[in-house]
Amino acid sequence: MIPKKRFLHKCRINTHFFKVFFITLLFLSYFSISVLSNDQPPIVELIKTSTVKKENVDKIIKKDNKQGNSITNEKKQLNLPSQVKQEYKRDTIKERRSNKEQKSIFDSRTYILAFAGIFPGLVALFVTFWNKVQKWIKRPKLMLCFDETGKEPYVKNLAFNPYYPVIELDGNYIEMFLPMLNSRLKIRNYGKSTAKNVQVRIEKIELIKDGQIEKTIHYHPTKIKWSGEFHWNPVDIVGDSHFFLDLFYTINANKKFVENYLYNFYDKQLSMEQIQFSINKVQIPDNIYWNLWVEQPKDRGIFEQYNDEGDIRLYFVINGENVPSLKFTVEIHWTKEKWDQPKIAVKFNGKYTEDC
Repeated sequence: MIPKKRFLHKCRINTHFFKVFFITLLFLSYFSISVLSNDQPPIVELIKTSTVKKENVDKIIKKDNKQGNSITNEKKQLNLPSQVKQEYKRDTIKERRSNKEQKSIFDSRTYILAFAGIFPGLVALFVTFWNKVQKWIKRPKLMLCFDETGKEPYVKNLAFNPYYPVIELDGNYIEMFLPMLNSRLKIRNYGKSTAKNVQVRIEKIELIKDGQIEKTIHYHPTKIKWSGEFHWNPVDIVGDSHFFLDLFYTINANKKFVENYLYNFYDKQLSMEQIQFSINKVQIPDNIYWNLWVEQPKDRGIFEQYNDEGDIRLYFVINGENVPSLKFTVEIHWTKEKWDQPKIAVKFNGKYTEDC
C-alpha cells in the first residue's frame, strides 16, 4: 500500500496587522483628547462651519419675509442665488432633519468619552490574547516519518554486543558481536518551539496468525529507548528538527552464522578455531529472535526474546510536557528465514506514514 503524501500547513503572522492597529490607536487617542479638551477635530469643525453658513442664510430669508422688503433687493445685497432661497423656504422638513443629524454628531461625544475610558482595558485584553495566539501558532507539533522500503537511516545493520566480556586468547583480545538489524522511527517536530520531555512507551504486542489475533502481550506501558542515547530518559526535540527512536530489532545468534560473521568482521585475522573457542566460552544462545528496545526486560518480567514468526502488531503512545499524546501502531511481517528483511509499516491517524 502506497501511503499518501502529508502536507505541512504553516501559519505566518502578517506584520501589516500591527501597523493598522497602532495607526487606529493613535487616531482614536487624538480624537478622544480633542473632545476632552473641548477642541473640535478638523472633521467636526468642518461640519460646524457648514452649519453656521446655513443658519445665516435661514436668518436672512426669515428677516426678508418679516420686513416685507423685496426679494430682489436682498438678493442684490447678499448676492444669493434664487435657488438657495427657494430650497430653504420650500423644504423646512429637510432642515429639521439636518439639524437632528448635526445634533446626533455632537451627542456622539458621550459615546467617545465612554469608549476612551474602556479603550486601555481593551488594549490590555488584546495584548494578552495575542500572546496566547502567538504561543499557539509556535507550539511544537509532532509527526511520524518512516520508509517502508527498508533504507537508511530507518534500517541499519549493526554489530551488537549484549554485554559479553572481552576474551583474551593467544595475546589477542576478542570482543564478541552478534549480527543485528535495527529499525528506527523518525519523530519530527515541525513546530517553531521545542517539544520538551518527549517519551515513547509500548502498550501491547499482538501476534497474528491467519488474520486472527493469536496472542496479546500487555506492557505497563514501558519506555522505549531513543536512538543514540545510553539511557531511557525523555528527550527534547527542538523546533523544525527530529529525533530517531529505536523501534524494533532482530538478531541472528545461530552459531554457524555467527562464526562466519566474526571471521569476516575481524577481516580473517583470527582463525576459525579461535572464534569457535570464544563463542563457546560466552555461551551464545544459538537462536534467531527479535525484541523491542526496553530497559532490563528480565527484571521487569518482560520477554527477553521473541521467536514468533508471521504478522506482528505493536501499539505505542507518545507524550511530552507540552505536546498532546499521540498513538500509533507498527505492523511487521518477520520470519527467521529472512531475519534481516522484515516488512515494516507505521500507521498513524489511520494512514501509513512515509519518509519526511
